[in-house]
Amino acid sequence: MLISTDIKGLFVYKKNCFKTLEYDKPEAGTNNSYFCQVALDSNTIYTEWNREFTIHGAKKSRFNLIRNYSENIFVDKRNNFWYVQNSDLVCFNPSTGRKKIIYNPTGEIPLCYYEEGDSLWVGMVKSFGCVVNDSIKHIYTFDNNQSNFNILQIQRLENKLWICSYTGIYRYNTTNGALDTIHALSTKYTYHFTVLDDYALISTFGRGYFMYHDNIVKLMPAGEKDALKQVHAFIRDKNDFVWLMTNTGLFKTKFSDLKKYFSDTTYTIPFIQYNEENGIINPEFNGGGEPTYLRLMNGYVSLPNVEGLVWFKPENIVDAKFDLPISIDKIIVDGKKFNKDSALLFPSNTQTIRVEFSSPFWGNADNLNREYMLKGYNDKWLALPPTQTSVDFSGLKSGHYTFIIRKQNGLNDNVKFITASFNFTIEKKLYEQIWFWLLMILIAILIIITAAKIYARNVTRKNILLEENVRHRTAELMKANDALIHSVSLKDKLISILSHDIVTPLRFISMVARKSSTENTSLDNEQLHTLLGEIRNTSEKLHDNAQNILLWIKQQNKRIEVKKSNVAIGALTEEITEQLQDIAASNGSIIVNSISHDDIIQCDENILSIILHNIVSNAIKFTMNGKIEFSSADNSTDYIVKIEDNGSGIAEEQLTRIRKILNKEIIPQPEMSAGKHGFGLGYIIISDLSALLNITVELKSKQDEGTTVILKIPR
Repeated sequence: MLISTDIKGLFVYKKNCFKTLEYDKPEAGTNNSYFCQVALDSNTIYTEWNREFTIHGAKKSRFNLIRNYSENIFVDKRNNFWYVQNSDLVCFNPSTGRKKIIYNPTGEIPLCYYEEGDSLWVGMVKSFGCVVNDSIKHIYTFDNNQSNFNILQIQRLENKLWICSYTGIYRYNTTNGALDTIHALSTKYTYHFTVLDDYALISTFGRGYFMYHDNIVKLMPAGEKDALKQVHAFIRDKNDFVWLMTNTGLFKTKFSDLKKYFSDTTYTIPFIQYNEENGIINPEFNGGGEPTYLRLMNGYVSLPNVEGLVWFKPENIVDAKFDLPISIDKIIVDGKKFNKDSALLFPSNTQTIRVEFSSPFWGNADNLNREYMLKGYNDKWLALPPTQTSVDFSGLKSGHYTFIIRKQNGLNDNVKFITASFNFTIEKKLYEQIWFWLLMILIAILIIITAAKIYARNVTRKNILLEENVRHRTAELMKANDALIHSVSLKDKLISILSHDIVTPLRFISMVARKSSTENTSLDNEQLHTLLGEIRNTSEKLHDNAQNILLWIKQQNKRIEVKKSNVAIGALTEEITEQLQDIAASNGSIIVNSISHDDIIQCDENILSIILHNIVSNAIKFTMNGKIEFSSADNSTDYIVKIEDNGSGIAEEQLTRIRKILNKEIIPQPEMSAGKHGFGLGYIIISDLSALLNITVELKSKQDEGTTVILKIPR
């Protein structure tokens, strides 16, 4: 009904489809908040506080049931009432007024009921059972220490009993006693589910609602402002609509739309909301009771509310029309109005664009679900508040745009959205024009040509000067080259002298001295024996130093060329073992090779042999009556060779210096070290040659315990 007035505007009146029933003047200690209810007949229900309601109002009930747990009551097919008094389960016959106490051996409070044939299942705090011979026979007790476990609902689905508790939903096989759970709902605070065909809708405390089908669970959309985060009950009417009872009102959608979203989560589910404007005094409904709602034989649905009972007939609800068109009323660009039906071309310096629109709707404003998109700027739908009538854009770049606004057409499947749109273009700025860029390219080409000519002149002038300098420098280089050739010749001679005139004779002297010092000869006095021993040690040291000097000079002159090939590392270490075994034996030591002959690496065999010789020679010098051992390991990046002895080890100061040499932290100078225990050029050679092969050298030693050298050879 529309009523116009002279000065107060237009008033619209419509009939409320919902009626909130309240009990007048509640007794002290009571209120109008209800959780559970049972039908006495097709028009009357009984609820807590011993009250009876019809569509016409409420009165005190003729029954005076004493129930200390008010959130559940159940009526079986014989019209008996089942409820809790103290911790006992009571069966009440309203026709005779007779009460029967059902023996409860554990004392747990019954919380829910499910009638199946002649059996009545009872769910309690942590167990469930069935009523047999006026006693609760416990079937299963959950091993759960949580204080809020509470079995809230039992119902059969997929040939199993579904047990709903705060910690999840469990499935009990009544044939073999097996129990399993729906893992996706674990710890989700589930407290109610409704079976629709072979689907199940499951509600939780504040964590949204879920849909189950064929062992698949999906979280369903929570709607605008998360209004569906807590759904108390799902009610399916005869028109295949599903009504969702929540803390923020009553919502309606199509069951088919819920199933579409279950199959495709990109699908948008339309909802219609009902609240105060529709006759619901308080949009907050109560949940957790048993039963959660009632459907009476007279067609009414009764919902428990914090301020009474809300009654309505779902099939009789006529919703407001959603199919009225959206009108784009004004387009204002920098204060100037434009007609949307004309070709809209806005200047490049456009600052702000305002679009004003209207969408008539004679219903709950919360159901006017509108959204808009500006194609060319952001291809994303943005929601509009119910009262918003304009959208502003600023700072748009040049280009083509399409403004689209749409609203949901209620629950209509044929036309889901009512839309309106218009196109507009913002002109390109000066620097975006094609002719501007062509001009810039032409100017750039001219600049490049001019710069090239200037550069060519400068190059010609510099070439003349360079030719003159080359003539002077050539003469100087000729002199320097002659000096360099002479220097190289001297170095080569030095290497030749060291090779033939020092190393070979000294080696021979060492062998003679060793033989004289180790065998019994006519010179048996102690002084001669000691002298020959010193000759042996000194000659060996000179031999080693001479070889090290030779290698060092070659390396410094870059005369060593790396040639990598496949190297049988086990064979190489075996050869070194055989070569040095006699020298080690003179110290009472042995060399052990534990490297497999099957191991092949990529390396320069000659350089690696020099490195290993130096390491083993050092080990022999400092190992008396001990063992020197080759071993190997392997990883994804390196082949690892380990040379380990149990000799005298290296002093901490000397160990620090050698590590700095290996890590290139100091630049050592070649020097001769006097005495048996000097290190000479050995580790300098090892450092330089290892660097040529990219080998990492690690040195570990403890005095009087031995030394370990680790080579990490890249693969």
